[in-house]
Amino acid sequence: MAIEQVGTASQYEQHLEALRERDWKLDDVPFYEPGQPTDFAALARLDYQDIYPEVWGRRCGENGIGRLREAAISVITDAEMAAYDERYPFHEDVPWLESHGLQRADIAKMQDEQANYAALLEDAGVKLHWIDWGETPMSAFGPMQAMWAPSDLWIIRGGSVIQKTGWHPFSFGRSEFMARWAQHHLGVPILYTIVGKGVQEPATTMWFADDVWVTGISAAYNAEGNRQLEPVVRRSAGDVDLEVHTIHLSTDRFVDRDSGCSAHLTNAICPLDIDKVLVYPSAVDADTHEWLRRKGYKIVEVEDREEQIRYTPTNTIPLEPGVIFMVKEAKRAVAAVRKAGVEVIEVPNEEFSRIGGALHCRTMRVLRDPGPLKNG
Repeated sequence: MAIEQVGTASQYEQHLEALRERDWKLDDVPFYEPGQPTDFAALARLDYQDIYPEVWGRRCGENGIGRLREAAISVITDAEMAAYDERYPFHEDVPWLESHGLQRADIAKMQDEQANYAALLEDAGVKLHWIDWGETPMSAFGPMQAMWAPSDLWIIRGGSVIQKTGWHPFSFGRSEFMARWAQHHLGVPILYTIVGKGVQEPATTMWFADDVWVTGISAAYNAEGNRQLEPVVRRSAGDVDLEVHTIHLSTDRFVDRDSGCSAHLTNAICPLDIDKVLVYPSAVDADTHEWLRRKGYKIVEVEDREEQIRYTPTNTIPLEPGVIFMVKEAKRAVAAVRKAGVEVIEVPNEEFSRIGGALHCRTMRVLRDPGPLKNG
């Protein structure tokens, strides 16, 4: 497990240095014709998807469920518990503080689980980056919480999308921090920021295939947020005829610890393969159940309510179609997924689960290979 050292050149800086040292030729310029003026109409027809890798030195994006090639996770420090610190007034009302769905954690246990997860990702061939938040990361309204959740920055083909959260005051600023980090360190440009009164936490939306994207309605996504995001997603998908399905989630809070329902799609459903899904039935609407049947998905259900409440088994990371990282402690769900013919890589997650987090939350997906189409 190698954590990137402070002071080393970023990927973007390395790319710029390579450009400086390149043996440039006139033919390297698009549409160059000797002695002829530049054809600006031809330049205008260039697709951004073809231009941005030349600018930033890389491609990025997790569109679909193709093989995961590159990801980022957070360095875990005592800053995770800063909201409880006596320097701030928030510890005076712990019931309010924990009503957002987050709780105190054992930092040493989180660090051990993070190291284990990093090793499993690297063993699977995933290039891994570490996000260092510093000693005192701050949100717009106080000390930041949940730096362990770098999935709050969504990276699709062409760049990142900055979210607007709908349920947690100490998250305002986390997505922006990561967008700056990803642009500086990885060379991932910013595509869009959710603005106005839109609410959209796009990294918790779901790709079921390169041509199927699933969003939601809940405390984490509203109609205005979806209206803003959908055109951005469609453009990132290129020439694909993208199907969009909206799931109406069945709770008005981030997590309901009595029912196991959540505002995040990732805690309700996930793809296992191009034709298989894992779903907690009570968390999604009737139209979604009908949609899954109509699309021909083999449906694996999370049947153990207590296991759902404790471990949110659908909060997973697909490595590739038919291979998935799952929370180790969700034993019945893991067994059911394996019975459906899907390979499972088990990841210890006891402490993260106790404070409301699992694998999808813990992982910024930076790059995936193109994957299969569902409707093609």
